[in-house]
Amino acid sequence: MMRAVLAVFIVCVTAPVNAFTIQDFPQYKPMWETDAPVKFSDKDEPVVTVEKGEFAVVNYGRSELCPGGGFYLVNTKRKTYQPIDAGTCSPKVKATIVPSVRTHRGVNIHQLTFWVGKEISARYPLYDY
Repeated sequence: MMRAVLAVFIVCVTAPVNAFTIQDFPQYKPMWETDAPVKFSDKDEPVVTVEKGEFAVVNYGRSELCPGGGFYLVNTKRKTYQPIDAGTCSPKVKATIVPSVRTHRGVNIHQLTFWVGKEISARYPLYDY
């Protein structure tokens, strides 16, 4: 009985922390100190489009000028964010974060890719440091 209780306790204690949400965004700061903090307006409709490990991508809303919306890359480990260019304004833009193929030791742990259908519109290495 004690082993079962201990096993349940360990699972509960080691469970991953809650995922990043838009409500967490005001607690984060811009990557560069010279940038003003982002405050979403009532017209913005920010959503977390993808999250993997210590990174999340937020689409902060679509507009007539850019139907695909604008994006922020959030580093949940550092509690920072920065604007990131999706390379397109297509309303069909999607983002993915996948582990990098490691051919040698390095700090590039993931790749952020923006897609329109099967075409890549932008790709960025994400680093763990």
